[in-house]
Amino acid sequence: MHVEVLMFGPVGDLTCASSLTQTLADGACIDALATELVERFPKLADRLPSVRFAVNRTFVERTHQLCDGDEVALIPPVSGG
Repeated sequence: MHVEVLMFGPVGDLTCASSLTQTLADGACIDALATELVERFPKLADRLPSVRFAVNRTFVERTHQLCDGDEVALIPPVSGG
């Protein structure tokens, strides 16, 4: 299956991309996607533990099962005032 991955802030900076398409095995979950992304972009390893994931604009847990065509957003922590 294929999912569209949107990357914001420092996550996008580390990958030099704001979006990409990732191929995964059918039935893969967010954790499997995270593993694939770290293999593809090793610099993400230190960032992903603090990243929130949203699938189709809804925050999900890392055990969430993905479907073909899902849009997955990687949202880093935000601070400000």
